[in-house]
Amino acid sequence: MSPIRTTRGNLRSYIYIVEDINSHKKAENEVLESRKKLEIAQGIGHVGSFTLNLSTKKMEWSDEVFRILGYLPGEFHPTLTSFKRMLFDEDKNAFDLLVKELTDEPTRIHKIEKTITRPGGEIRYITITLSTQQQQNGNSMELMGSISDVSDIKSVQVELEKANKTKDKMLSIIAHDVRSPLASVKQIVDMLANEWKIYDPEVITDLLNSLRTSTNDTFNLLENLLGWARSQDKEIVFHPRKNNLVEIINETLLLIKNPAAAKQISV
Repeated sequence: MSPIRTTRGNLRSYIYIVEDINSHKKAENEVLESRKKLEIAQGIGHVGSFTLNLSTKKMEWSDEVFRILGYLPGEFHPTLTSFKRMLFDEDKNAFDLLVKELTDEPTRIHKIEKTITRPGGEIRYITITLSTQQQQNGNSMELMGSISDVSDIKSVQVELEKANKTKDKMLSIIAHDVRSPLASVKQIVDMLANEWKIYDPEVITDLLNSLRTSTNDTFNLLENLLGWARSQDKEIVFHPRKNNLVEIINETLLLIKNPAAAKQISV
């Protein structure tokens, strides 16, 4: 609004200029809506973003970066010093060298896996992705990055590694347990195949009985292993029951009786 006056200075009228700012407001609302959606998406994916002006050292974090590091959004003003202290405390120079390398190669993308401890003592696993680009004014470089909380994935990997180690150990035990009765069977079969003519019928009968016993014991062992495997997959219901320990020990001794005798070991 501007006043119009006469040559004598008297107010004669006003000029009003009206500007349609609907398009500006619409664009502003769209930007705010996009930012809101981005924050929601980052929260769902546990991925935060940050920027660092390499000239002014001004740093900005998204709300999810605060949450990943264990703070409330906006709890403090992020600085390069606090960033390096939280994520590169063991070797701050390594971060500076990395930034220099990225500045020399703007198209390069670098990923780092880190383990952090939140203020409350909780340990989290994160992945940091870094890159640089020239700012629009062309006068300075900007470091852009993201921080992903991969703790859930890492926990699954750790559990999987433990399961694999347990599996390998169990396979080793199973192979050892199956080997002994099979060795006994092999020994008897070899004796019958190579020297059966020198044995009288009574000895051959004893050998065949031993062979049957070893075969049955091996079969029972495999049945027990199959039952154990099914119980691990929860295919069968576990029903504890009382067992005669002496019978179990005697069955076990039968498995190793023939291999022990071949090695002249008394059991």
